[in-house]
Order: sequence, then structure tokens, then C-alpha cells
Amino acid sequence: MKPVRSIKGAIAAIVLIASLSLSVFAPNVRADSPEASMLPMLLEAQQADRKKAELYKAAPNVAHFYNQKADQLEDVIRRIKRGEDVPNDDLQRALDNTGVPTPEMPGN
Repeated sequence: MKPVRSIKGAIAAIVLIASLSLSVFAPNVRADSPEASMLPMLLEAQQADRKKAELYKAAPNVAHFYNQKADQLEDVIRRIKRGEDVPNDDLQRALDNTGVPTPEMPGN
């Protein structure tokens, strides 16, 4: 098999898998909704907040804050995937990390 054909085949397989994944995991997302275009960014923000919560596990108040933000993002993502119109205030609240507390280390 020629390398070009195998590369084209691999790319075609990736595109097919990606399109099937989107249809399985987000069956109700309206492609025309502004929120749908935000899904990748929201998922990335949620993952970043979960990672920050893990990084700050020695400071439970900070870890809790980031886990709450990730939960808010998860809720917004779920609502978008169900096809709901999510108010801009809910999106902004879930993305706003300005209130992160000062780490209180145990034993201090």
C-alpha cells in the first residue's frame, strides 16, 4: 500500500470517528446555537479547573473552589448538549475564576 493512501485512509477514519462521536455525545446540540461553538472551549476550561483542583489538593479551600467551577462548567455543557438555550450569565458565572481563595494550608 502506498504511504499516501494509508495516510488518506487514516485521516478519513479519524474524520468518521469524530463525526460519529459528536452525533453520539451531543445528539441535541443545535449547530446554529452560539453555545454549540463554545463547547470545545468549555470542555477545555472544565478540564483545566479539574487539573487545578488536583494541583491544589494540599489547599482544600482552593481545590474545592476549582472543583465547584468545573461542576458549573459540566452543568452548562450538559445543558448545551441537551439543546437548551443557556443564558449568557450562566456561561460567564461558570467561566469566572476571579474569586479563587487564598490557599489555607493545613496546620497553619
